[in-house]
Amino acid sequence: FQGKDERNFHIFYQMLAHCQGGGMPELVQQCQLGGPSDYEYLRKCTYVDGVDDRSDFQEVLGAMNTINIPPESQWYVMTTLAGILHLGNFQFARSDAVPAQMARGSEYSIEMAAYLFGVEPQELLKSVTHK
Repeated sequence: FQGKDERNFHIFYQMLAHCQGGGMPELVQQCQLGGPSDYEYLRKCTYVDGVDDRSDFQEVLGAMNTINIPPESQWYVMTTLAGILHLGNFQFARSDAVPAQMARGSEYSIEMAAYLFGVEPQELLKSVTHK
């Protein structure tokens, strides 16, 4: 359950706002990022009055730099977050089949998540459809 004006993990909104504002174009391209309404995890509440996600993300980046997280590691954090967003769009087919089956239209989600996680799509699919 998610209440009105309640959002999931803020880092997702912050990262997307930064990217939509022109930041990290290479991340947008490589991760095929859209806006909050493009992701199942985020679409219930995409905006909250008084919250400046772009500014908040600048603080996150500043904090990462302050504690000397190397740029390459920061990149991996961002691509992992993007992978989580894509994986969240994955849907299971409505079936009692064992193992669970992927719903039609979820291929892109599993392929992008697998790409961003650095694993084979079939292995990721197996990990989410088998007990």
